[in-house]
Amino acid sequence: MGWSCRADAGKTMDAWIKACVEATGSSNVYRVGGDEFFWETSRTEHADGAITGSIVKVTVKNPDGSSYCRKVGTFRIEGDGRIARAPKWLKDAAIARVGRHAVEGADGSASKLGIGSGGSW
Repeated sequence: MGWSCRADAGKTMDAWIKACVEATGSSNVYRVGGDEFFWETSRTEHADGAITGSIVKVTVKNPDGSSYCRKVGTFRIEGDGRIARAPKWLKDAAIARVGRHAVEGADGSASKLGIGSGGSW
C-alpha cells in the first residue's frame, strides 16, 4: 500500500521529478557540480498532506555499477505545496516549474521556510 498527499504537495513533487528527468534521465537524481544526489520519499502518512523524505549523496561509484551513498539531509513539502526544507537545486526546480509561491509564505516572506539554509546539496 502506498501513501497519499495533498494535490498541491504532489504538484511540487511532480516539478522535482520533471526537473530531475530533464537533467539526468532519472526521476529522482540530480547533480550539483560533480556530485550526484537523489531523493527518496518516506512512507510516513502526514495528516496535513505533506511529503517528507531524505536527500542522499552518491559518494563512490564502482566500475561494476555498485555505489556507496550517505544521507546528507531531509526535505519537507508542506500540504499546500510550499517547500519548508530542501536543497537549493530542488527549490530552484520548483520555482522554475511551479512558481515562486512554492517557496514563499502567503505574505511573500521566505525566511520562515528556510530559504537559503543548508548547502547546495
